[in-house]
Amino acid sequence: MKLSDKVKAVSRMQQYIATHLDENITLDDVADVAGHSKYHALRILRS
Repeated sequence: MKLSDKVKAVSRMQQYIATHLDENITLDDVADVAGHSKYHALRILRS
């Protein structure tokens, strides 16, 4: 996965979190927005 793809995925996750702060956000929600599995979304966030 290219760095630019990771940046886009993280940006989508951050935007989702910022827009839904008053809601109960799950890892499934964030991973869906990024277009990745939970496992892969976590790997992207950790790197």
